[in-house]
Amino acid sequence: MSDRLQRIQTRYQNSETANRYDSSRYHDFQGRWNNRTVWSVLKKALKHVPAKGRIIDMPCGTGRFSWHLAGEGYQVLASDISTEMLAVAEKAQPSPNSPRPVFQKGDLFNLPFKDSEFDAVFCIRFMNLVDRKVRVAAVKEMSRLAPVLIVSYYHKYTFKYLSRWLRYKLGLRKAPHARLTKEAFLDEIKETGLHLRELLPVTPLLSEEWIAVLERSKSSIPK
Repeated sequence: MSDRLQRIQTRYQNSETANRYDSSRYHDFQGRWNNRTVWSVLKKALKHVPAKGRIIDMPCGTGRFSWHLAGEGYQVLASDISTEMLAVAEKAQPSPNSPRPVFQKGDLFNLPFKDSEFDAVFCIRFMNLVDRKVRVAAVKEMSRLAPVLIVSYYHKYTFKYLSRWLRYKLGLRKAPHARLTKEAFLDEIKETGLHLRELLPVTPLLSEEWIAVLERSKSSIPK
């Protein structure tokens, strides 16, 4: 496991970080808008998942989308390596009568589930934190669990990235975080052995997120 991944996992296994995670990202206008737009695109991706199907959301973090998925009628297992993040997620129930996901601690790279135990895997806002080697390994492990993966990737085709790059070139900030080109993204998916069924931009030129719908090839389906 990479040192970077270990640092990220350790960072989120902290009560203070977990408790302020949503408020620092999603409680202002921009954050709420981001949540709405990402969820609207995720709902489009769900057309590839059977109605009331079984979905594992991992790492689920504070349950940002786990509760939405349960509310849409899916059987949701929300998993994260951080007990602290799961504690916040469990308390995020939209209303007393909202359908509940099942919350379970779990390591993305050491999963106890059987092959094809789920209809789909959700993996949102994880791939932007790790390098290519870890991303490919994660996708390969997740593809064991379900025939459909709905995964977010971060790309560089935005005004935000252009602004950061220009300020970096002018010596006004440090180098921006690496983001994918379309060519690099397609090459990476090829390495996973999966088929790209659909690539959905969240908000062209404004949002860095792509939502990728990946499928196993027939040759990679577990026997």
